[in-house]
Order: sequence, then structure tokens, then C-alpha cells
Amino acid sequence: MAYKKTIHLIVSPTNRKKHKARPNLADLKSTRSKKRFSDWTSILDEYEGDRVRALDLYAGDHWVITKNLASDFPNFNIQIWVISPGYGLINVESKIVPYAATFSPDHTESVHYNKKTNLNEANRQWWNYLRKWQPKNIEGPRSISDLSDNHPNDSLIIACSMRYLNLLRDDLETLTKKKNFDQTKLYLVSSQGRKSLGALAENLVPSERKLRQLVGGGDASLNIRTAKLVLKMLAEGKTNNTQVRTAIQLLLDGIPAIQHNPRKSASVDKVTSFIKFAISINPNLTKTACLTLFRRDGYACQAKRFERLFEENSQ
Repeated sequence: MAYKKTIHLIVSPTNRKKHKARPNLADLKSTRSKKRFSDWTSILDEYEGDRVRALDLYAGDHWVITKNLASDFPNFNIQIWVISPGYGLINVESKIVPYAATFSPDHTESVHYNKKTNLNEANRQWWNYLRKWQPKNIEGPRSISDLSDNHPNDSLIIACSMRYLNLLRDDLETLTKKKNFDQTKLYLVSSQGRKSLGALAENLVPSERKLRQLVGGGDASLNIRTAKLVLKMLAEGKTNNTQVRTAIQLLLDGIPAIQHNPRKSASVDKVTSFIKFAISINPNLTKTACLTLFRRDGYACQAKRFERLFEENSQ
């Protein structure tokens, strides 16, 4: 059997899930982070219901592409790992409890439950707790630095938003201090973050929005589509991060800038109608999330005006 190069693809999950979530971070009562984490892990470990493969839990365009990468590149042994807010670093073959937890703000099940604290710090603290926990019946490394230790000759591709890169900061700093760490085999696929990455700034593979004209899809799947482009370049003979970044930059230089369409102004009736419809679909929707959806539809509204109308129509 021919040798296959192993590549570890580490991705963020999606909030959309195919299976109904049972344990929900929003149900925890404690306001102390360590107690919340202890309660959460106990719930997951002691859960007696069905468990599903992580590969089969998540949904959406981002996840469909992720699932197909192994078959898209049969000459590679692609191992897929998830940066799970519920479980920490897990292989997609791990069987887990369908859960509701997120690193995104303005969700009832958000890790960032205390709005007086910094979002990035709260997420980073939670991730560091997860790194030290070994979930019941789940084996394997609990951090990216441990994953690299276990497979020092393999390449690592991390495809996620800047929010996720921020929460991985301590983990990545530990990785860079390893004596056997080959930095040329690490690819950080994200839309931004060079200034905040420190020693890993040169590992950033930019998934700029205008790449959508080449790889297709929308913003939600841009990072994973760019990661797929990285895999394509490795399959074509590129051997390290520098070669891949140079090739992608050449592609970017040849793609025209995206023409932005200005948002349309909206009447009070239009805003009110949108808010009522959105809340009917999701009664737990926050005003910030609702405004984001409204703007994505191409409409403009001042935040304070939208907040006032949201409060008037969400009672």
C-alpha cells in the first residue's frame, strides 16, 4: 500500500446541528467559571442518552465541505479535528452528546455568560479548562500542542475565525515553544489576525473575501474553502507554508476587489416587521443578533434606533 501523507485539519464547528441538543450551557446556574465547567463536564460524562459521531452532528455549508475533504483528496490521510466549545479538541470520529454551547457572543448558551467580562478572555479560559479535561470514552490529545507532539512529522491546518484563533492563543504559544515543532508545516487559515498572532504571524494564510470569486460560497464557509485550496496546493507539490502563502497571494493579486453595495434605508414599519418575524422564528434571539441578520439582508439602521424598536416589539 502506498504511503499517504497525514494532514491534521482543525476546524471550528457550526452552531447548526442535525440532532437536537440535550445538555445546554444556558441551563447552568452557577456564576463561577470553574463551577460552571465542573457542572458542564459532569453532565456530559453522566449523560445516558444517545451519542453521535461529531462528524454527523454539525450541519451547514461549512460542514458539508469539511466532511467531503477526505474523499476529495484520497492521496492524503486527512484527520479532522473540531474545536468544540462543549468538548474541547476532538476527532470527528468521536461519539459525543449533542450539546448546545458556543464561543459566539449574544447567545443564551454562550461560554461568555458574564457580560462584564472580556469575551476573548472568557473563551480562552474555557478552552484552557477543556484542554485539561479527558471526557468519558473519548481518547486522543486534548490540545493542539499535544496533537503536534504526537505527530511531529505531520502538517497542521487550522481553519477558523479570529475569535477561535484568540481562544487558542495559549495553546498555540505552547506549540511554538516545542523544540521539535516545525513551523513550516503549520497553516493558520483565517480572514484576519496577523498583528495579534505574534510569532505565528507568518503562518497566516489569508482567506480574504475576494477569494470567494475563486473558491465560491459565502462568508460562513470561506475559511474551510480556503483550507481546501491549501490542500489542493499541497497535492500539487507545494511543500511548506511559505510556498502556499506565496501562491495564494499571487491569486489574490489577480482577483479584482469586491464591489460593495450600500445598504438600503429602512422605514420604521420595515424594521418592526423584520423584528417581529425574526422573533417568531427564534424567540430567544438577542437584539444584537437580530440587527446582524437585518444588516445581512442589505438594510441599514442605527444601532440605538434598532435597539429601541426591538425592545418595543419583543415584549
